[in-house]
Amino acid sequence: MISENLKKINNYDLEAIRTMIKSFSITNEEFIDNKYHAKFNVFFEKKKLINYFHKLNIITSAPIDKNVFFLPILINLNNNEIKMFSENKFYAEWEKIQDNSYLIRYILSDEDLDDYNYIKQNFQDIESYDFKEILNKYDNENYIVSVFLINDNNLDILSKISFNNNISIHKSKFENIDFKIQENFNKIILDLKKTYEDKWKVENQINLSIKLPLKISIITKNIDLIKNFEDDLKSSDLIYDYNIESMSKNKTLFKIIYNGNPDRLIKNLKGKNYNLDFSGETWIIR
Repeated sequence: MISENLKKINNYDLEAIRTMIKSFSITNEEFIDNKYHAKFNVFFEKKKLINYFHKLNIITSAPIDKNVFFLPILINLNNNEIKMFSENKFYAEWEKIQDNSYLIRYILSDEDLDDYNYIKQNFQDIESYDFKEILNKYDNENYIVSVFLINDNNLDILSKISFNNNISIHKSKFENIDFKIQENFNKIILDLKKTYEDKWKVENQINLSIKLPLKISIITKNIDLIKNFEDDLKSSDLIYDYNIESMSKNKTLFKIIYNGNPDRLIKNLKGKNYNLDFSGETWIIR
């Protein structure tokens, strides 16, 4: 879920949560000063948990890890100085600020002099520049270009974000920043990473109010394919429910209820290397 929804679960229903627990394990048990300490790993029934959040008007997201190309550009408006790569402190420190919950894996730009020259040539129109010459080299539909503009002790950040070819612009502002203090850089990076994570989660939201039926046919004799497909249905966050509607010696017909739009489901299935024919009313996996 996105970070702004965390406050909605402050007053949680403990009894309701207990009914959603699938299993748990206890590790690192120890007594310190006559007090019991342990680590509890709790696993929940996915559908029950998603339905619980839905009742709280919280739309959950599919936890999809994603490689994202990241290009940070630092411009000091006080002297019109451009800093990129290791000279840019946001570039140098970006990967040092981590959290195990992050879904985005950042691919930082190479230290390429041509990239610097492209930025320098378009310096006056940096906010409208499309960065196409740089982005085409990395061949990634998922990217974030962040322009950090320092003006005295203020920082404006313009982020051009592309996830799955959907482009958005995000603006941030930080005032009265002492740029000599490392902790200030860390806080800004954390804030930005949280924003980018939320943007990615919104892109992958699971809307339970949208439930669409679908039939998919597989040749029955291809037993391994059927088993793998069924395993993927069980683990997919897009699938609300499914069953085998019919089975003959020629084909096995799955009836599926899925959340969201068909384009996302098609992309998900193709990403798992299924040979999918979705031209007809009943989709076919060969």
